[in-house]
Amino acid sequence: MNKRALPLELRVLAGVVCVAALAALLWPAPKLAVEPFAEGVAAPAAEIGQHTLSADRLTPLFSPGRLPRAQTPPPSAAPAATIDPAAALKRHRLLGVTINEHEAVALVTDGARRITLKEGDRLAGFAVSAIRPRQVMFEKDGVRAVISLP
Repeated sequence: MNKRALPLELRVLAGVVCVAALAALLWPAPKLAVEPFAEGVAAPAAEIGQHTLSADRLTPLFSPGRLPRAQTPPPSAAPAATIDPAAALKRHRLLGVTINEHEAVALVTDGARRITLKEGDRLAGFAVSAIRPRQVMFEKDGVRAVISLP
């Protein structure tokens, strides 16, 4: 046996690769048949528009710059703007409540200053209607709002 000969496995593998390459070169490429749509059935391109389809084909499907088309929502789907009457109170935070036999006092902050409130006092147009151990209740024009301790 020749010491320079390649191992049997390597020779078989080289033979398989050569046969596969030769078959790929000589084998005829398959022809794809595209069947037309049946009569009376509209082609999708007719609905979308031929110019849109050709533009889509110019950009590779998974390229980073390919973005979905902007879709405008129907006019009826736009949410109606609602105004929260208690929005002015949302910037205030309850710091604490003190209740004794004679009165109840709440300490509230708006971030810049501390405000002491008793029942009947006003804050951001709302009147203090009740002070409970962990919350202050406000009322204005039939709208009720509550600020609670976290």
